Amino acid sequence: LLCEANPKAADRKDCNGFYPLHYAAFRGDDKLCTYLLKSMEDVVEMPTSDVYRAITPLHLAAMRNMSKPLLPLAEAVKKKVTVARKLARNRISVDRPMFADMDAKNRIPLHYAMKYEMTPLHFAAANGKNTCIEWVLRNFSKISVNRRDSKGRSAGMLSLTSLSGPYWPLIQKSNLERCDNMGRGYLHRAVYSKCEDALMRVLQKCNPNTKDVNGVTPLHVAAAVGWPEAVAILLGRGAIRFATDNRGFTPVDWAAAYNRIDVLGELLPSSRRSSPDSALGSGGTNSSPFDTSGEALSGETPTTAVEADKPVNESEPCGRAGLLFAAYLGHLPSIMFLLEHDPNLISVRDPRGRTALHLAAWRGCYDCVDYLIKRGIPVEAVDNNGATALMYAVKDPKSVHVVEYLLNHGVDLTKKDFNGNTVLHHCCLSKNEEGGKDAQGRIPLMCGIEDPDIVDCMRLVLACMMDTPAAEMSGLFLSDRRQSG
Repeated sequence: LLCEANPKAADRKDCNGFYPLHYAAFRGDDKLCTYLLKSMEDVVEMPTSDVYRAITPLHLAAMRNMSKPLLPLAEAVKKKVTVARKLARNRISVDRPMFADMDAKNRIPLHYAMKYEMTPLHFAAANGKNTCIEWVLRNFSKISVNRRDSKGRSAGMLSLTSLSGPYWPLIQKSNLERCDNMGRGYLHRAVYSKCEDALMRVLQKCNPNTKDVNGVTPLHVAAAVGWPEAVAILLGRGAIRFATDNRGFTPVDWAAAYNRIDVLGELLPSSRRSSPDSALGSGGTNSSPFDTSGEALSGETPTTAVEADKPVNESEPCGRAGLLFAAYLGHLPSIMFLLEHDPNLISVRDPRGRTALHLAAWRGCYDCVDYLIKRGIPVEAVDNNGATALMYAVKDPKSVHVVEYLLNHGVDLTKKDFNGNTVLHHCCLSKNEEGGKDAQGRIPLMCGIEDPDIVDCMRLVLACMMDTPAAEMSGLFLSDRRQSG
């Protein structure tokens, strides 16, 4: 109605230089955008704000993630331009990209749509559009390939992990020693991509022991993704076998947590056994880094081999955290591998004093519990609070088979933790009703009520519920006429 009353209303700008069309695009109203653009008869190309910013409605729609107005606006403007050129007897077709309109800072709508300051080159690299990357590099020889987005990632980093594979002309122009805001560089990404060619190329210019802000090395990443070939390559290039991250976890721990048996085989060769003189019965690697023939490991000098095979803390067994991770996550193959490599790992505990049996019982891992007990772990072992594995097992209603298994192995039901809680207390505190029932599905209170000595039971229950002493409650009941057996 406003446009019909005043046909020039759609052509007016506000103090910011915005047309009504800008606001319609900002709201995402595609029909209103098309109507307003048709009403702007004197406008041929995409309308912009003042010359200091030159923002188009497309920029505002992209900024608000409003996709509906984008295509109708672009098609309507393209149609207007085509008609205008025909009237001017100019037969040249409109070959300009639809969304290539730039503001005063040379930003296209795509920049407004992306909050991470990614350029079109970043988008092309991340999505594996290698043809687009090739066109950009060919036509813009001075473009900065090392420009980083708000997360510190360059286009080359994104290309390394794209689904279509890395684009090497772009990566070779990049600075391979750079890292993103998390400290993860090209080598971390090459390992994550599981591309051997990329790994070998990047390794030529990168330190194999580089760490991110969390202390994670490329060897940790290789252990997590389960790539034993990369583990062998990195170790051959001098990667530290027992490097720890900021939480003290080694690649062995990561491999066990992800149940990567092949990687464990590379990190803990069967020819290397743990020292029996360490504090917890392990220690990992005081043995010689040489094999039985006396020759150094492939790709390592004697000095680098000793450094790579030497644990950071020799007083702790290698795979200590890995065994606990595997027990908690139910990775029986990793548990078996670690204990066969070092049987003394059976005694390790976490900072709260929990053994692998505690964690496996807590998660209801029946096979893990069975294996750990057969390996000799004490079923009555307690944590720092005095809790047994059975007390952990009753926390989960799904652990009923583990509870039965532990009971069959003679676990003491009357045992209390340091807070005076029994297994039944832990069961109630965890709201595990199923764990507190007997074979007939009765809770302890129901068992008492169904007992022949019901009167004594009721006296006890009422005494617990009332302030009246038990001796004064006898008057509430009739004389007991039951005959004792």
